[in-house]
Amino acid sequence: MGRRFPIPREDLPKLDVSQQEHDDGKQIMSALLEHTVREFEEIAYDRKGHVDTRRWKAQYSHEDLNMYRERDVGATSSKLARSLQHCNLQNPTFASMAAALSPPTMMLTGWGPGRVEDAMSAVVTESQQDLSLVVTYMHQDVADCAIVHTMEHPTDAAPYHYLGYKYFVKKSPTNAVVVKHRDSLYLEFCGMTKSRTGETLGFHLMQSVELSQFPDLSGHNSIRALQSSRYLYRQKSDRIVEVFMLGNMDISGMIVKPIANMFSAGAQFGVTRLLDLAETSPIHNILLPQRRLPTLPLYQARLDQ
Repeated sequence: MGRRFPIPREDLPKLDVSQQEHDDGKQIMSALLEHTVREFEEIAYDRKGHVDTRRWKAQYSHEDLNMYRERDVGATSSKLARSLQHCNLQNPTFASMAAALSPPTMMLTGWGPGRVEDAMSAVVTESQQDLSLVVTYMHQDVADCAIVHTMEHPTDAAPYHYLGYKYFVKKSPTNAVVVKHRDSLYLEFCGMTKSRTGETLGFHLMQSVELSQFPDLSGHNSIRALQSSRYLYRQKSDRIVEVFMLGNMDISGMIVKPIANMFSAGAQFGVTRLLDLAETSPIHNILLPQRRLPTLPLYQARLDQ
């Protein structure tokens, strides 16, 4: 029988991140952001909000959110790779970058009631307590999570800015008997940026990393999942937030493809569940008394018939 989660906090590494690693990570995440913004602008401005169905095939939907899969597998990641050419991908921390970007790119578009600031307040977490609440909303059955190391904190001037390493474990639906747990170790980058027309966009990026100091979790019946998830939030109208996401996910070891596909889609839809965090929630009032979070419906993936 494997060891149980959560991992004792004393077993988590105390990272000493060099300035070079910090700079490399910031550069890579900024390149991911720039590419995502360009892809968003193509749909939002050039195509007037219409998805190019020659490039994207509809996969899942729920209410006002739709997920698509690229038809030409690898086409989007190839464009992204060109944006990353000036980055230091030789840094061992980003050794899994190519593998994380190899699965077909998924695109999420849609909207719901709320404000960009509310969405960003939900995704930016700096304490174990806040992170536990957020990943539970995002991924539902969570066995463990932790803030591994923060490199850049929010400030009064940039309250939604964050750069740091985090991890979480998605609990197996079979208690790791048939399907093992899935853990994700990633660099998270959050903040606000501008589109080419001057519109304010909130962003939330998560990119898988490799940290030699981080413990191997195979003894906990867990397999490392690789992800690259890039979310944007735009204020569509006074109380409507538009959501845009490009993402790739490698669920290693998933033998049954439909399970793997639903697992991946559920994870990518998961960030929008944060928009269900309401001020009226008693747990939210206790855990996040200083934050004003949105009242949005709970979104889940549904396979189109």
